[in-house]
Amino acid sequence: MDDGPTIGKKIKEYDFKHPDKFSKDQLRTIQLVHESFARLVSATLSTQLRAMVHTKVVSVNQITYGEFMQSVPNPSTLAIIDLDPLKGEGLVVMNQNVSFGIIERLLGGKGGETNLTRELSDIELTLIERIIDRILNNFKEAWASTIEIRPRISNIECNPQFTQVIPPGDMVILTVMDIGIGEIEGKLSFCLPGVSIEPFATKLSSQHKYIASSGRKELDEKSVRKVKKELSKITVPVIAELGVVNISLNDVMQLQIGDVVKLQMGINNDLILKVGGKAKYACRPGVVGSKLGVQITKVLNEGEILGEEGE
Repeated sequence: MDDGPTIGKKIKEYDFKHPDKFSKDQLRTIQLVHESFARLVSATLSTQLRAMVHTKVVSVNQITYGEFMQSVPNPSTLAIIDLDPLKGEGLVVMNQNVSFGIIERLLGGKGGETNLTRELSDIELTLIERIIDRILNNFKEAWASTIEIRPRISNIECNPQFTQVIPPGDMVILTVMDIGIGEIEGKLSFCLPGVSIEPFATKLSSQHKYIASSGRKELDEKSVRKVKKELSKITVPVIAELGVVNISLNDVMQLQIGDVVKLQMGINNDLILKVGGKAKYACRPGVVGSKLGVQITKVLNEGEILGEEGE
């Protein structure tokens, strides 16, 4: 029997291979949570690595786990995450260039582009595990107002074939973030099983406006406090430079005990006070109690050089 024309009726396509478990509003809530999470990661890594770190959410999608794994380069840094008390396990994936850049900075290097594509050694795995632990603390904090999660690392692998923690056909929430550490740029991805988040789908819808209005401000304030707290622990060398002189290498080789080297600084000149190797202040030498000291006389501008005066 003909039910009549269907003109004007909207037909929504449905892909049975990719069933949507979450609505657009729910995905938007997840994106807001991860945007707050990205800001926390930027603050934490900036203080930990002593370098400017930028983290930005690029996309939040629901795809199958099999599709996600096909896009993961081999090797990569893949941390299998226990999502207690949620069901299933998640995955944190970091590009190798980001991993090696972090490791180099932790070991005192500048953290420049390395172009290394090998797997991590046992020592390198230990170092990167500490960083991922800190990132997971941020993850827990970002989700605290929506879902209580106590994430912890179960294992770290470098070969995607060894991380089949979710059936290939199951849907996952994939959050991809751009991360920049100094000159290094790469991707940081979070893969959460749909079955873990699905029981909280209704809560995600109700939390959307709350997170958008108050969550961002609250987390920004926490980030500022955290950065100030971490910065207060950092020590920097402060050196009063008595003077400099340029002499030839030949003269240096002929120096002997009792020789006098005339500095370019006059006795009436202010000294330069360097902080972290950079000239920041002009100062005058003196005595503070039983110790030598200096009194700051001027704040130097960027690139400013103190004038020379004769003795």
